[in-house]
Amino acid sequence: MIADIRGYLDYLDKYPPETAFNTLNLYFLRRVQPILERGGTIGNMFEDTTALFGILSTADSVTKLAVNAAFSMIEVAKEIREFQQANNLPIL
Repeated sequence: MIADIRGYLDYLDKYPPETAFNTLNLYFLRRVQPILERGGTIGNMFEDTTALFGILSTADSVTKLAVNAAFSMIEVAKEIREFQQANNLPIL
């Protein structure tokens, strides 16, 4: 699975490094939780997050695990956006 942060490069250009760093850290820390909770392995984290499923276990459908992780990551993105709005922080 590959998950992209839309607007990432524009965000880096628009905000000071400390703001961008803190926001990206929040996204990256929260994005990995749904992947790891479903038995996924993080392959790469930069602008995109690459996750692999079915490497450590084949107990469940790897497709189902990846799709469930993706839906959870969408919810995490919504939660982060709501947090940023509530605290008057720049939204990525």
